[in-house]
Amino acid sequence: MTAPAAAREPAVGTAFAVQGVAMSFGATVVRDVSLRVTEGEAIGIVGPNGVGKSTLLDIITGEKQAKAGNVWLKDQEITELPARRRCALGLGRSHQIPRPFGGLTALENALVGAFRGSDLKGADATDAAVLALERVGLVDKANLNAEDLGLLDRKRLELARALATNPTVLLLDEIAGGLTDPKSASLVTLLKELHGSGVTILWVEHVLRAPCSWSIGSPRWPSARSSPTGRPAR
Repeated sequence: MTAPAAAREPAVGTAFAVQGVAMSFGATVVRDVSLRVTEGEAIGIVGPNGVGKSTLLDIITGEKQAKAGNVWLKDQEITELPARRRCALGLGRSHQIPRPFGGLTALENALVGAFRGSDLKGADATDAAVLALERVGLVDKANLNAEDLGLLDRKRLELARALATNPTVLLLDEIAGGLTDPKSASLVTLLKELHGSGVTILWVEHVLRAPCSWSIGSPRWPSARSSPTGRPAR
């Protein structure tokens, strides 16, 4: 890994920012990407599959370490922090493909977020998990095995597990993917409610339909910068 470039503290009011981040897996996947999202914003990034959108979220959350560049959460540089520490500071994330813990109920899955993501214990963790399920409309299915949930409910559970960590910033990775229009509309309504509660949201998708139904800002992903050939990078 190359030494990080000299960090520039982002402007006051920044929820999170990336500065000149780069990542490659043989071929370049993300190249010199900079992004600043202010507190309380809801921003969408739209681009074709394979150009590095999910990789950017991995870099922000610490699931992958950038080869270059800097990552900020508010006025704190978090470039070198591990993923769990970033989560504890307020970064929540859903994944493109729901990843429930097999053999655990919906409530137990949400409890994992509370225990591991925000370091809550005992009754406090349980309260956070139940509240998260209530916010996404899953509390009536709390005792169902997560593997038995339908696709929409598994996506809601992804959100609940992230919300149980008490995030100030929520990163959404193609959360509407695979859903019918009515189910996608239901999910957008939920996201609007979460945003209205003060959560900053960055939503990446490969189609415009769902983000545009919310009328949030949707800059297209700069594929020429993330993939030097202009083709999907793998």
